[in-house]
Amino acid sequence: MQPQEEAMDLVAMVRARDYRRFIAIQLAQPAMRPALYAVTAFASDMARVPAMVSEPLAGFMRFAWWREALEEMEQGRPVRHHPILLALAALQAVPFHALQEIITAGQYRLEDPDLPDHMDEKLDHAWRALLGEAATKPMRALALLPINTRLGPRHLWRVLVMGIRP
Repeated sequence: MQPQEEAMDLVAMVRARDYRRFIAIQLAQPAMRPALYAVTAFASDMARVPAMVSEPLAGFMRFAWWREALEEMEQGRPVRHHPILLALAALQAVPFHALQEIITAGQYRLEDPDLPDHMDEKLDHAWRALLGEAATKPMRALALLPINTRLGPRHLWRVLVMGIRP
C-alpha cells in the first residue's frame, strides 16, 4: 500500500470511528489535518483495545507493543510498518508524551471497565500539543458535542468561534 493510500485509510478510519472529531478536524488548517488524523486514529485504536480482547493479558501485550513502537520512533530507530505509526513518523513534531498518556488511559480501562473513560481528555491533550490551546478550543468544543445535538446559528457560532459548549 502506498503512503497516500495509507493516509486515506486513516481519514476513513477516523470518519467511521469518531465522526465528531472527523468534522472538527475539517476546521483545522489543511497542513495540520494529517497530524490530527494520525493522532485521532491512534487514540481510536487504543480506545478499542479493551473491547477487542477476550483476556486482559492480550490487551496489555497490545499496549506494550504500541509503547515499544513509540519509544523506538522517539529514539530515531526504524519505524514499524503500521499505517498509524507511519503517519505519526511523518509528523514534524510527534507528541510522544500525549500518546503515552492515551495508552495509559486505555490500560486503565482494560484493568477496570467501570472506570470513567479519559480518552477524550487525553486526545485533547495531544491536539493541544500539536496546535496550541487557542487553535484547538473551537475544534475540541465541536468534537465533544453529543452526536444528536441540534445547533441553531447562534449556538453554532458560539461553538466554532468561541469554543463554548452549548
